[in-house]
Amino acid sequence: MPLVWALTGSRVGDNQQVLLVCAALGFEVREVPLTYGWLRILPNRLLGATTSTVAPDAREGLRPPWPDLIVGAGQRSVPVARWVQQMSGGHSKLVFLGRPRAPLDWFDLVVTTPQYGLPAGDKLLTVGLPYVQ
Repeated sequence: MPLVWALTGSRVGDNQQVLLVCAALGFEVREVPLTYGWLRILPNRLLGATTSTVAPDAREGLRPPWPDLIVGAGQRSVPVARWVQQMSGGHSKLVFLGRPRAPLDWFDLVVTTPQYGLPAGDKLLTVGLPYVQ
């Protein structure tokens, strides 16, 4: 059965959306709570694939077995998700909810809503309504 990592952080609304989408998939889900240090304020394009933005105690949850799918929301989790994908040898697929504030081609799928005004593309799914349980 595929393993899904649900990247969660300090924003309750983002977390609820991530966990709801992961639960709907019907796969094994592991919640990976992330807390961040001061480097979180740097732009994702500058950071690249890294865990340097994550507080040391939260880094301990970032170890194999690597997931088949990573689901996250919010710009802070982008560098971490890309690092996990890199560690998995490119095996882990990246799905982001909302606006990742990063190039869309970094992701396998971005699920967003119209208010973000993201450009149309093969990897973008725009939904008209919020996720509900």
